[in-house]
Amino acid sequence: MTISIRRFVTADRDAVVRNDVRSFAAKTPVEEAAREWTRALEWDRFWVAEDDGELVGHAGAFSFDITVAVAGGGVARVPCSGVTWASVQVTHRRQGILRRFMEALEGDARDRGELALVLGASEGGIYERFGFGAASQQRDVVIDPQMVRFRPRAPSGGSVHFVQDFEAESQLRREIHGRYAWGHVGELSRSPQFWERLLGTEPEWRTAPPRHTLVHRDASGDPDGYACFTLADNWTGGRPLHTCEVTELIAETPVAHAELWRTICSLDLVMEIRTDVLALDDPLPLLLDNARAVRTTAVWDWLWVRLLDPEAAWAIRGLQPPDELVMSDADASSLWLGGGSARDLVRAGRAAELRPGAAADFDSLARCVPGPFCSTGF
Repeated sequence: MTISIRRFVTADRDAVVRNDVRSFAAKTPVEEAAREWTRALEWDRFWVAEDDGELVGHAGAFSFDITVAVAGGGVARVPCSGVTWASVQVTHRRQGILRRFMEALEGDARDRGELALVLGASEGGIYERFGFGAASQQRDVVIDPQMVRFRPRAPSGGSVHFVQDFEAESQLRREIHGRYAWGHVGELSRSPQFWERLLGTEPEWRTAPPRHTLVHRDASGDPDGYACFTLADNWTGGRPLHTCEVTELIAETPVAHAELWRTICSLDLVMEIRTDVLALDDPLPLLLDNARAVRTTAVWDWLWVRLLDPEAAWAIRGLQPPDELVMSDADASSLWLGGGSARDLVRAGRAAELRPGAAADFDSLARCVPGPFCSTGF
């Protein structure tokens, strides 16, 4: 058995899509997945593994900019490689294919001047051995709208409206997310091609379950937030027990954030609201007179980071790498966005201080509030 790693060619497309659909147990038919993702994938950044003419694995990347905090306040954008569609067939595991993919993707990223690789891990135990550290977290929550009462002093103002026109929705979401992502640590840029895949095209976006979009406008009428959600109807014994699934909520201001949630929690006939895109430090529970209305059901790692040039990456933040701490490259990478804690790593035995108090001193410089959050799945 001789396995070769080579760049993707157009003739590989159907085999790559078929392998990915199988590997990730996707419900989307192969033909539909091929149409959907062809819009967004950067095929020139893909690699495939071949065994005697059979495609047995693949991995690719998106070209992103990621927002990072800089010393003294403010943010900067850093070019990075978003690893995606990494999969090896079950018949060819433990033969070093994934490691060879990572080496190829790293070489591409370095050639493009990207300072980091980032990814969302399907399994939490895979990527640390390749130097990736979990750099952001988020949570799943269930909200009981019957318990929701906003505090009198919760931010309010402006107006919220449904957006019915597809072109208007597309433009508003692109503009709002572009501004929001620039100012929030951990957020990724979205290319026009990425947006095309995310939004879909008319009339496909109206297929079940239909997506509904709300936009908040400030007192001057300028849009500064949006929320997307789907509804699932459930009539039991003649009673409406509908469920709302919030798939994205982007708010540039506390007012937009509060008003969008206030509107969603007031939807008619909805008995349960769910979302898996809430930051750990999202202030939603603090807006309510009963924080138990927002119940966290899971906390999970989302964005993993591997620094390719630690000196340059930390210099952009105006900081030095944690050189007074002994830790793995993966754990050092997990601290870069400012969400991880060097003190926690020391307490867990994953880092050691060369000087007493070094971890606390590093955290005081490197951690950021609010913590890093990434709203873009890839």
